[in-house]
Amino acid sequence: MRLRPRTVTFGLVFSLGTVFMLAGPAQASGGGLDPGFGVGGSAIADFNGGADQVSVMAIQPDGKILVGGTSVSASDSLITKVEILRYNTDGTLDTSFRAGGKLTIAYPGESSAWIDSMIVQPDGKIITSTRAFDQTGRYFAAVTRFLPNGTRDFSFGRYGKLQGWQGELALQDTGRIVLLGSQLSDTAQQLVRFNTDGSVDHSFGTDGSATLPAPGGESNFALRAMALGPNGRILLGGSLDSAIVASEVSSNGVLRTGFGGQGLASVDPGGSQTLVYGVGPGPDGSVLVGGGSQQLYVEGDLARFTSGGAPDPGFGSGGLVRTPSPLNTMILGFASDANGDVVATLQSFSTRRDLVLARYLPDGALDPTFGNAGIANAHLGANGGSAWPVLIQPDGNIVAAGWLNNGSTDDFAVARFLPN
Repeated sequence: MRLRPRTVTFGLVFSLGTVFMLAGPAQASGGGLDPGFGVGGSAIADFNGGADQVSVMAIQPDGKILVGGTSVSASDSLITKVEILRYNTDGTLDTSFRAGGKLTIAYPGESSAWIDSMIVQPDGKIITSTRAFDQTGRYFAAVTRFLPNGTRDFSFGRYGKLQGWQGELALQDTGRIVLLGSQLSDTAQQLVRFNTDGSVDHSFGTDGSATLPAPGGESNFALRAMALGPNGRILLGGSLDSAIVASEVSSNGVLRTGFGGQGLASVDPGGSQTLVYGVGPGPDGSVLVGGGSQQLYVEGDLARFTSGGAPDPGFGSGGLVRTPSPLNTMILGFASDANGDVVATLQSFSTRRDLVLARYLPDGALDPTFGNAGIANAHLGANGGSAWPVLIQPDGNIVAAGWLNNGSTDDFAVARFLPN
């Protein structure tokens, strides 16, 4: 199961023609690729022949699209770099960004690096969380801020970095930065807030750190995802053994203990293990969490909790939606719109892997007006591919990013789908 994206060195950026493959009957216009984006609806990038995979994406206030991921050296699969590309709104590479449209984040020596999170400030500055380890076992991590042109912002932290920090990032309306993660010197999971200059905000929680739920005696507990909800609520998603869990923290760092039981809401899809990759706000103060659970096969799961932390009876079956698939499907990312519809990226581990989106109505049913019975499938590469992050633009268009296989290795892939 390949769930951690990888990285490569920049050599060439090019676009490929796109073939939109349909599964079953003719597909409705909703879910089709946008011909006004890139070439035939997609933009493809290859870095000197290695394996390239997108794991994070952000849309700037001006509509430009940032994608970040890893690129594996063609000569040594243990050496990877983080690559960030910026696309114009029409899917062409923005050559005004750093070096011809590409920003490379490399660590010392022959390291394996990857990117966990990326956010964009209203002024266009870009903040990333990256980490790496080298072949001697040394481990590195940093939260870094870049200017809009892709150069490092030396007014942030120390030389533009918060060394030793890693995790998921979110930006509050005040400009303060929230991180769900840890320090290299203390691997315990933390929820920390930083001021705009990178200093720890000691007014948040207790001396800068919020209290997180801690189920007693449970070793298989992890909060993996973070998003902001209405009124600045900090939404957290994760897993506890086989259960999907959610938690909520106020904008100033106070755990909402009345959400679920002792601050932790849960719904159990069954199976032996659950992995969560996304969390976000739903309608009426609800919280959405997406991932997959290990049954006989992996099944894609999307859970919704009410504002009080109970499984939402108006969503799917008991607050849980199972996505029908051939076999072995995981939800790797999702986004919701103002109507309460949810668009999710799906990855299948046992069939041809394409860029696959599912759109759900507010009650959790697949939207029959989208794609083929709620599933849109874009086959871009010789041997398929997969989408990971997905975002909905203000105009309703859907942007998904991931990778495609060109017949020998993987390339960065960004595609834009029409909503209607």
